[in-house]
Amino acid sequence: ETAKALRTTLGVDDGGICVCVLGGTSFQNGTTEALTRAIASKLPAALGERAVFVTGGMQGVQKAFAEGYVGEGSRLRHLLPEGQSSGFDAGEDLHAGRNLDERKIIFGELGDIYLTFEGGPGVAAEARAAFSRGAAVIPLIRTGGASQGMFDFPIGAMERPAVASEEQWELLKKEDGTVKECADAVVELAKKVAHARRAATLAETAKALRTTLGVDDGGICVCVLGGTSFQNGTTEALTRAIASKLPAALGERAVFVTGGMQGVQKAFAEGYVGEGSRLRHLLPEGESSGFDAGEDLHAGRNLDER
Repeated sequence: ETAKALRTTLGVDDGGICVCVLGGTSFQNGTTEALTRAIASKLPAALGERAVFVTGGMQGVQKAFAEGYVGEGSRLRHLLPEGQSSGFDAGEDLHAGRNLDERKIIFGELGDIYLTFEGGPGVAAEARAAFSRGAAVIPLIRTGGASQGMFDFPIGAMERPAVASEEQWELLKKEDGTVKECADAVVELAKKVAHARRAATLAETAKALRTTLGVDDGGICVCVLGGTSFQNGTTEALTRAIASKLPAALGERAVFVTGGMQGVQKAFAEGYVGEGSRLRHLLPEGESSGFDAGEDLHAGRNLDER
């Protein structure tokens, strides 16, 4: 419950992505620090403004990530037990748990994606907790330690995920590969994982909207797609003609949804002949279609999510 509340505080409880960083408090591998910094410099821009990055405010890997981080400061947080401070210049401290053991439990419940670098039994335990509840764990295998499968690191996390290409996964293992190659592979893999998780969240939103529209138990939802201007001389008339006939033909269990945009969708709304509540316009939060017919419906923080 504490982790759930923290996700709300971080703004990632409705489609955002929380990336947690795990790693040793000192470096055992000569390239790990540079690799950590390289990933920290690239990943924030790659994942976008809905991603938040969380460390445990500890020395070694987590400090290096904070120092290498390039992005908005409020999107980098350091989760510490109550009353403690990271002392890091970048990011902001966040507190949960009365001691380190409690903080570790919360940390393992918090993220969507966990990046692991080197590490011992503690890193392996936090990775196990995260992986067991379905979080994505991306191990920097080449760095060794827990991230190479030691200390009862979750076996499943050592297997190439479906979203990763063989080449990307090999770069996570390749000890003689360049830091840039490995960092780029991690960034691309994290992007794929984040996209898949956001898509799953938005799919749940769509499922809830079907309930709102009353079509989740045998009804029909007809969505209208088209350009925001007309390139063909007959398209507008055709759109209006279909809009005037289809509602009666499909019956009262059919609902019609546009995206509230100009061109085809506006013409459909203007030509629509049917019960007004069966015509909806799906828009990002806070936006309005301005259409006279039908009712606006909101989902998604921006056009891409909508």
